Amino acid sequence: MIDDQVLRSVLDPLPTVFVPREGLRLAAVLVPWVTIEGRDHLLLTRRRDDLPHHPGQVSFPGGAREGEEDPVSCALRESEEEIGLPPREVVLLGSLPPRISIARFWVHVVVGRIAPGLDLHPDPREVASLRAWPLDLLCDPSRWEHRVPHGDPHRPPSPHLDHEGETLWGLTARFVLDRPLSWPEELSTLLLVWAVAFGSFVAVVRQSHLRVDFIAAKVPGLAGDLVNTLSQLCILAVACGMAWYGWAFYSSTAGDTSTTLGYGRNLYYLPIAIAGAAMIPAVLCNLVAVWSRGGAKRGQV
Repeated sequence: MIDDQVLRSVLDPLPTVFVPREGLRLAAVLVPWVTIEGRDHLLLTRRRDDLPHHPGQVSFPGGAREGEEDPVSCALRESEEEIGLPPREVVLLGSLPPRISIARFWVHVVVGRIAPGLDLHPDPREVASLRAWPLDLLCDPSRWEHRVPHGDPHRPPSPHLDHEGETLWGLTARFVLDRPLSWPEELSTLLLVWAVAFGSFVAVVRQSHLRVDFIAAKVPGLAGDLVNTLSQLCILAVACGMAWYGWAFYSSTAGDTSTTLGYGRNLYYLPIAIAGAAMIPAVLCNLVAVWSRGGAKRGQV
């Protein structure tokens, strides 16, 4: 069991106001921390399978802001509505850094301890089940698996944890796994991402140009031009994918400044988009060179 004072020392202070984010709606969730038979647990809900938004997903109780309420009031109100948890039963401990959801919400996270054995009444119109997940299970790295979300092959792999027929993933999983990086870790990670993106750009552009000369020497004539074209088109597809995915993640994380150093998390994805976009004209130039040079040679024959 982790003492409340220890939790308060590692958590962020409770948010007093919502800070508006351009293009994002505001929301808050509550992380109900409960100790059962000496073991710490987090209380999580599973949404009904027939709901129009996020059906069947495991999540903390919470929802969108109403009126002018602050994040704490929003989280407590939503928790009372969803699982019948009276606000007076919650001992507030602190918060986690806010994050952006895929539905374009800026979500604040309030952490509070509740007593075991409370008579809670989940709203059957929204909540299919309410379960206490052991903290030692959630903190066990061997139980987590990076995989593509079921039914959505276009999304990148993300952390998933399976437990007793339920799967924890998505934004809630990111909250559970949240550990703020120290500023040296954060800065080194950012520099590494930019260095890898720049190195990938230089390597791809150089190798794609050398590949043109190599194939032209090994496979002369029209056949060589066709092989070169196919090779360059494959590289072009990779470049377009980098540019598209990089920009998509850059846009989806715009406004998320919950980093230790205060910069936007989208800076992690910007170099991928830039590198991919810069590769495209280089590869197109190679394609033009292939056919202009090949046409000139065939014209001389």
